[in-house]
Amino acid sequence: MFYQRDLDFLSKTFTKCGISFRVMPVKDFGEAVDITPRAFYRLTDVLGLHYIFFLLPGTPEETLLLIGPYEATEMAAENGSLMVSLDIFCETIWGDKSSYEEVIIDGELKSSFSTLPFGKDDTDEYVFSYNMRQMEARYAYENEILDAVASGHSHRAELFFPKTKKNILDNRFKDTLRNTKNYLIIMNTLCRKAAEKGGVHPLYLNRLSSQYAQEIESHTHIDDVTAFMRNIFKDYCKMVKNHNTKNYSILVQDAILYIESNLESDLSLHTLAKYNNVTPSYLSTLFKRETGITLTSFVTEKRISLAKHLLHTTNMQVQNVAQECGILDVQYFSKVFKKYTGKSPKEYRESL
Repeated sequence: MFYQRDLDFLSKTFTKCGISFRVMPVKDFGEAVDITPRAFYRLTDVLGLHYIFFLLPGTPEETLLLIGPYEATEMAAENGSLMVSLDIFCETIWGDKSSYEEVIIDGELKSSFSTLPFGKDDTDEYVFSYNMRQMEARYAYENEILDAVASGHSHRAELFFPKTKKNILDNRFKDTLRNTKNYLIIMNTLCRKAAEKGGVHPLYLNRLSSQYAQEIESHTHIDDVTAFMRNIFKDYCKMVKNHNTKNYSILVQDAILYIESNLESDLSLHTLAKYNNVTPSYLSTLFKRETGITLTSFVTEKRISLAKHLLHTTNMQVQNVAQECGILDVQYFSKVFKKYTGKSPKEYRESL
């Protein structure tokens, strides 16, 4: 078959994702479904499980490709990449989408459970087994999310929370809003623990966690749960990237924590050295060796970052922004700000 390599690749892709992928003779399918060439069938059974099947062209005997059972969220969890791979395969064997039809049907595929006699007890056993597999998959999915947060991999947000997925929650409670809020609270808590594992000090985590806890409870309705979860995920990933100090010595960790907690205060080298009970030269040398940047530059970058945030999110006068960032001379503040951003504080605010 001219598409054998494509078929093998597709099989490996679905199997790797834990979704059953079978090629079988049509005579072994044993279903009361009239299967026609160049037709792409989607079926949903009584358990809410999904299947895809269609005839493969150019085979010695009529051969069927059967994918499933799977849940819709299993496909979506791969950010649509599984369906994209399948679409590409169909275009390979049939041509563009206009050359084949998509057929959506409801029913039940007994042949996919041919090892069971399908008495009531066996059906209950299958449902229990399937629920167990789904629970294992959910926990594995959550662990992947937590590992990504701990590593600061915010680029994986669309993989875990694709924009095309409307709802990824189970309805455990009759109150839909309460159900949604509980999931978001769990997400917030899990990401906070993952970020702590990623080296973020609890001081920063408490701020973000409290902010999200208040925001979640204040909502009277939440339209896009997936987008909300995506934001939580990305914010904690960003925090890991910005505040990960686990590879630094205790002295440098303490210095960074003090700097980021007291940007409005005197953060001269001598002040920080005195705070840490070391000599200025020792602190300066150690800080540069571990972080790759001088302590003075680190302080300035953090202050400019805070200034950008305040200019973006508040209506504070530039002079007050400078004071909040620990720079009392507004002219000097403007000069430093322009050096780092290429714009004056006023120009930066107007550009937003």
